Amino acid sequence: MPKTDGLTPKQAKFVEEYLVDLNATQAAIRAGYAESGARTEGSRLLANADIIDAINARREAIAKTTSITPERIMREYGRIGFADIRKAVKWRSNILAEVKDPDTGEAAGIHTTDIEFVDSEQLDDDTALAISEVAKDARGGLKLKMHDKKTALDSMARVFGMFDGKKGADDDEAPAEMDVRQAARELAFMLMRGMKEGVEDAADAK
Repeated sequence: MPKTDGLTPKQAKFVEEYLVDLNATQAAIRAGYAESGARTEGSRLLANADIIDAINARREAIAKTTSITPERIMREYGRIGFADIRKAVKWRSNILAEVKDPDTGEAAGIHTTDIEFVDSEQLDDDTALAISEVAKDARGGLKLKMHDKKTALDSMARVFGMFDGKKGADDDEAPAEMDVRQAARELAFMLMRGMKEGVEDAADAK
């Protein structure tokens, strides 16, 4: 639990809710503040030193239990976003025969395409980590699926403020002074929190 010394129950609730999506306005609403003034209230709460200390304490606790860093998150995104499928799959087109069109007399080739997966032992680490699924269907057909490149690239672009000039995970409220490294930390934290909650849910289910 985050450090809540000096916080009211509503402020402590705001800390927990803010760490869900890093949106101060929505966190204030979920914590019980009036929706009409939630944007102003959220900004005021984030200016409270005790609340910032509580948020940072919670972040540090989650980081210690997951061993995930912003640099590691961005590196994994890079592996997905810049993956080259040719390192995992090989294909070639073969001409079986050439025939002439009886109407035009033009030659046309009959083609077949060979598709071959690269052995897992031969994959480099970056390519292997960019693959989300390898499966065989009931007829023996093979399928290889890569992680979504667009999602990874969009996430990195958002961190670097390429879409709308703002940096950070909360487009509505990202402070102008937030630098790229801090934005990466914000994005990494949301992912860390999601992974930790998934582990906790699995443990509760046992």
